[in-house]
Amino acid sequence: MNKVVSISGEETEEEVTDEDVVLETLQSRKMLTNASYFAFTATPKNKTLELFGVQAPDGKYQAFHIYTMKQAIEEGFIMDVLSNYTTYNSYYALSIVGDKTKEYEKNKS
Repeated sequence: MNKVVSISGEETEEEVTDEDVVLETLQSRKMLTNASYFAFTATPKNKTLELFGVQAPDGKYQAFHIYTMKQAIEEGFIMDVLSNYTTYNSYYALSIVGDKTKEYEKNKS
């Protein structure tokens, strides 16, 4: 618990929430003036393409380099989230096959 001085000058005890801790941490961190910050995105905005891309003959801007998801998966930088993907139709078909192997009592069916 922390003591807080209210506008009226009275001291009150207020519980510190997780949100308070996060906000305090964010406010304590300052951007360094001698550091470079980079962000990578799979779908750059038009403004980003205008700043960092190259202009095509048709006047539109394009990325100067493309790093595909396929390439990143092959190099092991990201995981293939679709490697264990099963469609609903496939799952349903498999579940029906599994149900046929179960035996049920006739009087409960």
